[in-house]
Amino acid sequence: MTAEKILIVEDDIADVGGTIDLLEIEGIQADVVASVRDAEESLRKRCYQVLLVDWTLPVIEDGPADTDGGGKLIQSLEAGRLGNLNTDIPIFVLTKQTDQFDSQRRSQTRAIPVLSKLDALTIVARVVGALAKPKAAA
Repeated sequence: MTAEKILIVEDDIADVGGTIDLLEIEGIQADVVASVRDAEESLRKRCYQVLLVDWTLPVIEDGPADTDGGGKLIQSLEAGRLGNLNTDIPIFVLTKQTDQFDSQRRSQTRAIPVLSKLDALTIVARVVGALAKPKAAA
């Protein structure tokens, strides 16, 4: 049996170090990438069961730096701009201040749970729950 695999897109590994440790205890492997570009590449190469995304990833393209890179990644995934990927993958937004995650940002994507990246236990519980749902339906 292969281990469950999730992708964490976070530019500050210290923010999710405890989460990664707890996921490993649960037998869940986490790939961690620090940029939108690396996340897009990983999503094209591997199949993940869950995606955790820091909404405020910095993105530097041809114009000025953008701090909603995680949101743009989610929008690209949902719109099918990243190729033939599973658009039904459970996605969780990570942010340090969930109370400041405004309605405008929420409206930019489907109803995606927003979790505090500082609450490792809640993150792990939600990931484990998301992983268990498909198995129960099968």
